[in-house]
Amino acid sequence: MKYIFLIVLILSAQFVSIFVGADEKRPPADSELVPVAVSEDGTLTLLTNKRYDGLAIVDNETGKKQIITDSRNAGYYPQISPDNRYVSYKGFRGEGKTIQQSPKLYDISENQRIQLADWKKICGTPAVASDGTIAYTLDNILIILDSDFTVKKEFDLGQHVNILTFTPDSDTVFFNPVPHQLASLEISTGSQEILLEKGFDFYNPVFSPDAEHILVQGSDGRVLKMETSTRSVEYLGHGRNPGWIDERTVG
Repeated sequence: MKYIFLIVLILSAQFVSIFVGADEKRPPADSELVPVAVSEDGTLTLLTNKRYDGLAIVDNETGKKQIITDSRNAGYYPQISPDNRYVSYKGFRGEGKTIQQSPKLYDISENQRIQLADWKKICGTPAVASDGTIAYTLDNILIILDSDFTVKKEFDLGQHVNILTFTPDSDTVFFNPVPHQLASLEISTGSQEILLEKGFDFYNPVFSPDAEHILVQGSDGRVLKMETSTRSVEYLGHGRNPGWIDERTVG
């Protein structure tokens, strides 16, 4: 992982002003960038500033960078699809005195931004599965799309969910129905199950490559690892944006 942070340091000076935008956007807190996601194969890194405004992607092997958006808050919980085709993120725009949201994808090879739904008062950050299935939320509704963007299924979750994670087999979506719970929804049947419940807020489940463990991040910085078969939980310490280096190593 050291080479990723070396690239961040080298490119930071070049990124000082790229996230400055129009009225609904705001300038960076400073010139220091934050890595917020790394692709499963370790070749791509997503960067934002310390206030999570704007989003850029860097090829860790060539150093090539692409600006995805300069929108405020776009750096919160973006994901890179398992095939490295898309970056999924949430867009924001000003509408009078309110801020509207829309689920978006960025096609990396085509340098194309794809808006999945109209602007709404509230939506969730989309996720892309290994088989190309796409999921996002509008208000309380979970929407599942096929890889060609046609609607496959819709589910009423009963409350808004912001962050979604697919299982590696693409059959199930994990999410936080409330901040202290981790739940799953089986796409084929719509059945839901509470998998983990703790007395503090956590979010953003991340599967290990072999799907045997899940990382969750606490709002207070705690990082937990849950074994999927036994649901036993291990406290790993405090940190930010945890991820998997391999099947057993967390970085």
